[in-house]
Amino acid sequence: MHSIGNIINDVIILGLFIYLALIVNGVVKLNARKQERFNKMMNRYGTVFKILVYVGIIMFIILIFK
Repeated sequence: MHSIGNIINDVIILGLFIYLALIVNGVVKLNARKQERFNKMMNRYGTVFKILVYVGIIMFIILIFK
């Protein structure tokens, strides 16, 4: 069983992955310059980046509830 500190760390990282998922799906927009750079990156590596974000979310949900 995790100590409370480890659970808090896992929840913070899970929050970051959820935020990335919202950005990837277009729910959250960045400022114009950063959004342009992000769109270029997504055009090049979008599928891989989405897979990594969703795997990260699943991994940290498992760590929290384990």
